[in-house]
Amino acid sequence: MNTVPTRARIRTLLRLGVIACAHSTPQTFAASQASTEPAKQAIAPRPDTATQEAEPTQAAKKAKPAEALTDLPIVRLRVKPTSEDQGVRTFDADRLRKAPMIGNDINSVLRLSPRIQVSNTQDNSLTQGEIAPAELSINGAKPYQNLFLLDGLSLNNDLDPAAKDPAHYADVPGASLGMPIDKELVCDVELLDSNIRAEYGGFQGGVVKAELCDARRSLGGRVTWKVARSGWTNIYVDPARADALAQSNSETLQPRWNKQFWTFSGEARPTRTLGVVMQASIARSEIPLKGFASNQTPGDPSLSNKTQLREQQDVMAKISWRATDQTNTWLTLRHQPLDDRYFNINGRDTEFDIRGGGTLVAAGASTNFESWTVRQELSWSDMQNSRRGVVPYMRVWSWSAADKNWGDGSRGTTAISTEGAWGNVDTTQQTKSYSLRAAAKRAIPAWGWDHLLRGGLQLSQREADYSRPNDHLVYLGTTAYRVATNTCTSPLGVVDTESCSLARSNRFPNSGQFWRFRDNYQAGSFHVEAGQYGLWLEDRATRGSLTLTAGLRADRDELAGQATLAPRLSGQWQLDDQKHSVLEFGLNRYYGRSFFNAALREKRETLKVTQTRRASDWAWVDSERSLPTNSLAEMEVPYDDEAVLGLRQRLGQHLGGTLKWVHRESRDQLVRVRLRDTSGTFSNNQYFRYENSGRGSADVVSLELMGTLAHDWLGARHGLEFGTGWTRTRSNHVDYEALLAEGDADRDIVFKGQVIRYSQLPADNFNRPLMANLSLVSDWLAQGISLSQSFRWTGGYRRVANTGKTETRGTDVLDVFSETPFPSAYSWDISLRWRPNWGFQRPFMQLTVSNLTNKRNIISISSTGIVNYETGRSATVQMGYEF
Repeated sequence: MNTVPTRARIRTLLRLGVIACAHSTPQTFAASQASTEPAKQAIAPRPDTATQEAEPTQAAKKAKPAEALTDLPIVRLRVKPTSEDQGVRTFDADRLRKAPMIGNDINSVLRLSPRIQVSNTQDNSLTQGEIAPAELSINGAKPYQNLFLLDGLSLNNDLDPAAKDPAHYADVPGASLGMPIDKELVCDVELLDSNIRAEYGGFQGGVVKAELCDARRSLGGRVTWKVARSGWTNIYVDPARADALAQSNSETLQPRWNKQFWTFSGEARPTRTLGVVMQASIARSEIPLKGFASNQTPGDPSLSNKTQLREQQDVMAKISWRATDQTNTWLTLRHQPLDDRYFNINGRDTEFDIRGGGTLVAAGASTNFESWTVRQELSWSDMQNSRRGVVPYMRVWSWSAADKNWGDGSRGTTAISTEGAWGNVDTTQQTKSYSLRAAAKRAIPAWGWDHLLRGGLQLSQREADYSRPNDHLVYLGTTAYRVATNTCTSPLGVVDTESCSLARSNRFPNSGQFWRFRDNYQAGSFHVEAGQYGLWLEDRATRGSLTLTAGLRADRDELAGQATLAPRLSGQWQLDDQKHSVLEFGLNRYYGRSFFNAALREKRETLKVTQTRRASDWAWVDSERSLPTNSLAEMEVPYDDEAVLGLRQRLGQHLGGTLKWVHRESRDQLVRVRLRDTSGTFSNNQYFRYENSGRGSADVVSLELMGTLAHDWLGARHGLEFGTGWTRTRSNHVDYEALLAEGDADRDIVFKGQVIRYSQLPADNFNRPLMANLSLVSDWLAQGISLSQSFRWTGGYRRVANTGKTETRGTDVLDVFSETPFPSAYSWDISLRWRPNWGFQRPFMQLTVSNLTNKRNIISISSTGIVNYETGRSATVQMGYEF
């Protein structure tokens, strides 16, 4: 009998079985929900993953003698233990890549969780040229109070994550996620949003863990290219802003853009114990804009149009080495420069770059002892938020036809010609850290319970600097600074060509112009450093159907000068013998991080010196040094208290669900308060003090269903995810830059006719009360076709604002606040992927369309009545090749 067809059939069945397993695992109840038992010892402990050979089925063993199957290939499966955390949502590489999202970062996929709220600006139809990841709020916390980890290494930028103005004279914009993560380059992402173990500290919202892949092939690689364009996007704009959009000179109104994404990855296993993975990506967006205001015509036509750029480059390498049968080691390297090009309008040489990103190095080892598994990691990171301009000055000239003529001369005496920007600024953050984690492999029976112990410590040294690398000269156009002159020659006979011009100008028709004052932002720096120390212990105790996890985390942050104790308690109670119904509960405290911006701002303004000319030789001499405008109060570490109650239910063989309520109380949040000063220490007899008077609360009720359809339909296998949530968030501040007058943090106000505390106002952002998401992934394995669909619905958004009116209640005059309701919104997003199975060579193509029905969804209305919309129908195309 000819055995070749049988061998081919078995190969095909094994291949399809492995593919089906890979596709169905993330949707099954067991993989997507927390395990109620400790991970089995048969599963190799991390560093990241282990491999196991697939055993042939009994039917396969009986089908043919062993010698008839000798040419079958060895199939290796990637095995990852299910998580013991309760509040965990896992996205594997397949789910990340197939998700119908326009963005290329992991944050765009995390928004599928009903416990996550996304900033209103992320979907704004007018700013889709941006490539920065979305800001996420987890269970009502501020976006900068989440913890982002890549292979255990923090990616948070604590320099000034709430700063957003690129053209500020002294600030450099930051982001919560200092080094964005491309979803094409990671193997899986875990979202921890509640009942988070004592191992994790330095957050108030949640923890996002991403892992790079280990090498699994002797040689393999992947190349992708993705493009999105404004021409493929329906941009919705308020009719009152249509002309402004068409003639836009600002990044807040982007009529045209072109985004491209490239990723490259390669892997190799030179030996059975050594694996190497190298990855790189480039994301680039070009945003053409007008260089001048729509009502101005530049004298130099070359300045009429300018292009803003956004660029992210990323290079990563991971080397894993199994030193012994019991010890795994790894080294992770990453370098990611970010560069955003902006410009100030109505001038020349006004371009400047905002630079971010940084460099990470991490090494670790995991060792299996007889009773314990010990994991150690040592890391170093260097991140930055910096600005670089074209020239070391900014000058605001009065327009003149013969000389300073690149501006718009038709504006009469107010016509100006500007050159330069606000100068170079560097803010940097360096972190050196060491962590140790020990976990018992077997439970210890005591007092009628089985105790599984874990513990560890974390040590880190953080340093931050604010500096101006060079003097930056600013010549303002005010009458006090710029005056008329008939000579540019000093008493010593030196001709001034930098701050003097004899050309007749619109402002001075009978003379030249001359600066007698200027501001010098002098070179200088400020340094802050602080140690952070953490110690944690956890006991996972099981007795019958009840499992309790009790933990305690002790931290000390030298920046705040405070030690904290964070208790963590969570439990699971199996309501039936089959473990189909599990009750979850928890009481936890999470302490957040301290940020460097408050400390670095205390003396930042003192770098500015106003200079005047000396009459004898016109030399510039210091006249007045600026006083500080910020002060730092004795700081407390902000924290959130959490209560959790949930039910996890298995609904048949292929479907499971979770119903959960999470309550958070935020206290000691960092805010700015405006205060009066009579001592003369601060500028303008007032100053801003950072203090811990921010507070808030959040309630989140969510329902999630995940699974696979029991039977194929239309020839495809279908994975199903459904999530819906109700959120109520209240807060007295938007972020730590929110400006409150003294006593504002908890003053009485009038809202909906009732007198309430200011801190009880609903939050203005990250606060859509109702949302639902249905995701359906359909795979036609034989044809290599996959269709991912996402149906998103959000309830009406309510904007809360001060009306400017007051009401008298008793002897008090109170401000009146009101809210503006907005209708609900929905979006149908799809992604169609074709990946034919051509042996070891696998090209693929993917078309993603968001808002397929082109629904006009309102996201906000400004105080002047201007409506902002979500993006209409938008498409991206991706092509790639794997080998």
